[in-house]
Amino acid sequence: MRHSERMTDDKSARAGGQSEREAFDAVTGECEERLAAARAALASDTNALDDIAWELVIIGSRKLHVGEVVAALAAYEEALAIQRDIAAQAPDDPLPARDVSMTLDGIGHARQQAGDLAGARRAYEESLVIRRTQAAREPANDDWQRYISWSLDYLGDASLRGNDPDGARAAYQDSLAIRRAFAARFPDHADWPRALAVSLDRIGHLEATLGNAETARRLQTEADEIRRDVARTDRELDRLGIAARDPFEKLPPKT
Repeated sequence: MRHSERMTDDKSARAGGQSEREAFDAVTGECEERLAAARAALASDTNALDDIAWELVIIGSRKLHVGEVVAALAAYEEALAIQRDIAAQAPDDPLPARDVSMTLDGIGHARQQAGDLAGARRAYEESLVIRRTQAAREPANDDWQRYISWSLDYLGDASLRGNDPDGARAAYQDSLAIRRAFAARFPDHADWPRALAVSLDRIGHLEATLGNAETARRLQTEADEIRRDVARTDRELDRLGIAARDPFEKLPPKT
């Protein structure tokens, strides 16, 4: 079972009559059981390392969700050590590099939640370097641009929390430029316009914080217009019975 399947586990548990926290704890317990099984299998199956790392990342994200930052960091950092080794053994494979960058994002989130903004920035910056390196190696793979825009958003958020509005603006603007370009390139793909609206929200919030009310209103108006357009497109696709197209198909999920 991989992450896309686990995302439905909480809903299934709640449908069975459990409270939200009971369902959350039950699913986290299942992840811990799978982690224990993967550790036990390691003696005879070196491929279990990838499963161990994967379960640790899921557990880290779940612990962080409920504010258990120390436990989340421990899980993420153990996963990262495994993923670094896997990536070092397969330097030409983009998937281990992607996994390392994703786990670094989780570490950045946990450190930021713990108030360690410098540590968060280091994790986000390393993740960004990995993604830019992979994007240069695979210029036709648009997924890396999406991941780069995430890194830039995270760096912007950390900069803003660290009272560095200029750094936040620079990161947000770089992310916005990526999303504008891809929203124009793929006008029928709803994910890019949605991401563009998020970038506009972030910059608008920053400008409002700095007292630039007119700029903030302009950005918010653009974001609202984009969301209305996406909603209209979604309704039309639903009416026609057409599934929205996914622009992120080149880097498949783990199987």
